[in-house]
Amino acid sequence: MRNLDIFFRIVFKRARISYENLRKFTEIAIQRIAMNNPGGIYTPILTALTNAYTDYFGDLTDEETKKAIKEGSTITMNNALAEFILWVRTKEGIIKGTFGIGSAIYEEFYPHGLTEYTKMTLANAVVIMKRYVDISTLHLAELPAAFVTDITALRDAFVAARELQNQLIGQVETERVEKYGTRGGVEIELMKCILFIAFNNVGNTDVVDVYFDQSFLKPSKPKVFENILGKGKTFNLWEHEFDPEDEVKAENTGDTPWLLYLAPTKDTTSTTGITVAPGETITVTAEQLGDVNANTFLNITNLDADHDGSYKVTV
Repeated sequence: MRNLDIFFRIVFKRARISYENLRKFTEIAIQRIAMNNPGGIYTPILTALTNAYTDYFGDLTDEETKKAIKEGSTITMNNALAEFILWVRTKEGIIKGTFGIGSAIYEEFYPHGLTEYTKMTLANAVVIMKRYVDISTLHLAELPAAFVTDITALRDAFVAARELQNQLIGQVETERVEKYGTRGGVEIELMKCILFIAFNNVGNTDVVDVYFDQSFLKPSKPKVFENILGKGKTFNLWEHEFDPEDEVKAENTGDTPWLLYLAPTKDTTSTTGITVAPGETITVTAEQLGDVNANTFLNITNLDADHDGSYKVTV
């Protein structure tokens, strides 16, 4: 079984994913989440991801992505409006039974009858919804327990969808040259999207491909370090934040044993790690080389004080 901390890591943070591949992966994720957003449940994370994308990469320029966002956000908004109207029409019986048809309070809820709600437009929907929620709140004690909570949630869902549509459709056409945010912001929002979508689809791994194109997450070419290692010398190969599962291939191409390990500084020597004998080739994980959370320097030490050695290390 995998250690549960894998679900709490930012998996993009240490991966060798290029700027362009991360940009395209994020762009496709935005596009697919917009088009597969049942009931608007992913609207908050879609908004946050789009903002992070814009801050780091610049405004969206891909026409297919912008089209998908426009269509997806419009569908979400229209669905939210339809759900509000249906709910208000359905609950009219409760208002009638509680306050009496033709009563002053009934007229507060339905001053123009049900027709006003049926014919709501984008121009007046927010105003009409606010009035209904305000009146419901005023008569909270006389209504069923979840009445106000439910209608407020429906109103908020529409408002959020409407704001998202205006925000995303308003993206300008030109891409920014200057970057205003950080890659870390994009990576964090991507993780939130992955985890929240997974939360709603536990056990259904087919959904991964519905929302994400993992072909863009292939790491860049492995790094190869190869050189002579002086007698008794310690050398830093690479400074990097490793994942515990990252593989390191160590080939001793010389005549002296050497030690490969993770250290807190480039000059730190160690007595723990992996010893590789002359002519030996082994593949280990980063966690076998040391504490990946405390150490970011991949160091190598020649254990022979009298003879030079040589190495080839592939990460």
